[in-house]
Parts: sequence; structure tokens; C-alpha cells
Amino acid sequence: MRNKLLIRIFIVILITSIPVLSMGCGNMSKGQREKRLKELLREKYGEEFEVRELYDTGAIHAWCYPIKNQNMIFMADTKEEMDGLISDYYLQKIVCNQIDTELTEEFQQVYKSFFISSYFSSRRTDNYFTYYKKSEISIQTLVHYFRIEKLDDSITINIFIDREAVDNSLMTFEYEKIVDIIRKEQGIGDNPTVFVYLYFCDDVEMQSAKEAIGKYDWRDSENSETDIYDVRKNIPRIELLFDENGGQYMFIDDEKVELNVSNYIKQREDL
Repeated sequence: MRNKLLIRIFIVILITSIPVLSMGCGNMSKGQREKRLKELLREKYGEEFEVRELYDTGAIHAWCYPIKNQNMIFMADTKEEMDGLISDYYLQKIVCNQIDTELTEEFQQVYKSFFISSYFSSRRTDNYFTYYKKSEISIQTLVHYFRIEKLDDSITINIFIDREAVDNSLMTFEYEKIVDIIRKEQGIGDNPTVFVYLYFCDDVEMQSAKEAIGKYDWRDSENSETDIYDVRKNIPRIELLFDENGGQYMFIDDEKVELNVSNYIKQREDL
């Protein structure tokens, strides 16, 4: 009798373990993977997330967003077994949204119709500094962390401008305000290197860029099947660099030259 009871218990344990074992072996369906990823993000941040798109390359990669803000798309990665997050860019995305909001307010002095999308260049992600509370994350804490870890602390700021709404008679004012605004933002973050891309778009290019950026995060886009980089590559642009030592430069025909008002105006006139 006792042996029969033990056998029944063993069978029950075996049957209930099969789904767990199969999930651990990488046999989860796409729906199960999405559910598990949302659980991992909820455990980490204490809020609800949605998975917009997920794909498997040996590891699991997904574009996610918090339910409270569907426009805050970020990348998250897990191992095939999905027993924990490898990395995610949610905290970086929070800081980038702060930067975009601040700069949008500032650049209203310069441009009538535009939008901004920024990202951090570091490949190391916030999974390594979870001791920061979400409320404590800022450009200062993020840059400070990157420097402690001897990582790339640079920020890329993409500004998409409706070229039909630009007053070309105010190029000197435009140059002065760009330098002033970027230097001010750079100082808030203890002077990280800042790359600025000014895209002068027509209506179609503006709309295409908005749609692509609304779907995907800049992170990893160049190495995956998204069109975020394809959209911007043919748009006339000016590339600026503000380094951590106070130097300011621009790139003309891939050559790095000093950023000054005459070089800026010449480049603007050549677009």
C-alpha cells in the first residue's frame, strides 16, 4: 500500500514537472516567451510591460514598452532558457526621454517644426546597475556609472527638422543657440561626449522617421531587421561633436573640422 502511494506521488510530481522542464529546455511557445519576459520585467521594475515584437537568435530579443507609456520602446534580452534578463535598456530610455523633453523645450527657440530622439552609445546596459532606484536615474547617475566602469559615456542626439519651416536668414542665430543648448545639456551630465545629428527633412522624410522611431529603439536597430537607419541615411544632415574637454567639431565629407559659425553656415548652405 505504501509503495503504491509513493508511486502515485512520483507520477503526479513527474507530470507537473514536464511543462517546467520543457520550458527550461527552450521549447516555450512565442506566447509563453512573451509572458515570461513580461514577468521578468515586472519583477525587476514593479510595473506592467507589454512585448511589441520578439525574435529568437539563440538568445531572446524583444522590443518592449511599459503599459503606462506605449511610446517608450526599449530593447530587452534574455537567454534561451528565460531564467533571467541578460540586459534591458529601460532605465536608459527613461533618461533619454528626459533629455528629449528638455531639449524639445529649448529648441523651440530655434525651429518651428521638429522632433528629437536620443540614445546612449554604451553597449553595457542598466542590468548592471540595478542598485539605482528608477526614481534616482538621471543623466548624471548614468554618466557617472559609465565612467566608473570605464565605458563609453557618449550620447547621440538626433534632431529631425522640417526644412520647409526653417528661416534660412537666421543661420547665425541658429548656430549660436545650438551650441548654447547642447553645452548647457552637456554640463548637466558632467560633460559626456555628445554627438548631434541635424536632419533637414521634407514632409515624407519627417513622417517616415517618426513612424520608424515609434516602432523601434535605436539600440541594436542597425544589426536587426528594422528600417530606422535606412530611413535616415538619405536625409540631408549636419553632424556635430561636442567632446568632454570642451572641443566642438563638425564633419564635412567625413573630415573632422572645427565647429564655428562660418563652417556651420557653409554646411547649411550646401544642404
